[in-house]
Amino acid sequence: KLTKQRIYIKNRGKIEARDFKDKDRGKGSYGEYAERIIEDACEGAIDFSIFERREPVFDGSSGTQTLIRSLSMNRGIPLS
Repeated sequence: KLTKQRIYIKNRGKIEARDFKDKDRGKGSYGEYAERIIEDACEGAIDFSIFERREPVFDGSSGTQTLIRSLSMNRGIPLS
């Protein structure tokens, strides 16, 4: 596209916004293309997400882990 624009300018043509808008309307975006490919690939597939387990949070600075550690210290059970 850029080479065509350079040649157009060298031939004393003037580039305007309307030159770009009409051409892009018929084409879909890459995101739409990716969604279509994913839908085609997953069509007829069985959903096994109910068998997937959530990964537990082991981050020591998370709120949940801080609360668990403080509760265990109050009961005299040291964790780590």
